[in-house]
Amino acid sequence: MKPFRLLHLLQYISQKTTCPNCKGEIMPENIKIKTSTKNVVFLNIFCEKCKKKLSAHVAITPQNSKQVNELEKFHNDIASNEIYKTEKFFQNFSGKFSDFF
Repeated sequence: MKPFRLLHLLQYISQKTTCPNCKGEIMPENIKIKTSTKNVVFLNIFCEKCKKKLSAHVAITPQNSKQVNELEKFHNDIASNEIYKTEKFFQNFSGKFSDFF
């Protein structure tokens, strides 16, 4: 994603979104880009009010598209603690898949 689009996205998120835990305001400086591709951004967000760390996955797609509906279904199947646990797993993952078999 182009830098100016990322900047606009972060501003939009800050203006339109509140913390899901405490409904506190999300400050733009507390939104960190973990990774991005052409139309997808993974964000780490910190809420100053409740001190919670949040993760977000944002996909830029045309409204009313089939992809938006699919993402909404997918989102409802994943709890925020599962995302946090997955992130922690990969932080400690050595890259050796043979350890699992």
